[in-house]
Amino acid sequence: MKVEVLENDAGGFIEQVEACANGVVRTVNPRECILVRINNWFGPKWLPFSAPTTKPDEGIAAKNLSLPLFVPNRVVAQRNFLAPTYTEYMGRKSVHVQVRTSYARQRLMSDLPSDTAIVWYSGNSKVTGRGSLLVYLPTGERYHAWYAGWFGNGAWRLVLTKGTAVQDLARFIQAGSTNE
Repeated sequence: MKVEVLENDAGGFIEQVEACANGVVRTVNPRECILVRINNWFGPKWLPFSAPTTKPDEGIAAKNLSLPLFVPNRVVAQRNFLAPTYTEYMGRKSVHVQVRTSYARQRLMSDLPSDTAIVWYSGNSKVTGRGSLLVYLPTGERYHAWYAGWFGNGAWRLVLTKGTAVQDLARFIQAGSTNE
């Protein structure tokens, strides 16, 4: 999957996003992968849109994992890729739709086809000097949700992870960086 670099995007950050997204599909092999570009940096507060779980290592059931409440005007683009070749297709409606907040809070991963991975990433990184990535990763019947944040102007360095270990993120990036 190729992630387009727009005028206000920092190439180094977008390379990390692309490698991570490709690492997700190469290692997890979800039925579908959705890439969502958000118009600016977003923080880790977007991560906890889920019901609490007593065993976080086991993931969150799709029926308990809410979609982040990004309003549609923050969504710059959504691209959809289907296994096994992860060819882009246009059939899916936007994950983020204009609805009342009370209804938006009830939109769950279980509303999407099972085994769908979603990768949200921030645009405008050249201007803000910050980049963010939020991933909902299918793991069997459950989802593992995590966040990563970068800082940089030229060289990009990982400054924060929540819900995943740095070495796990590095494995996704490494898997997605290899030419296959």
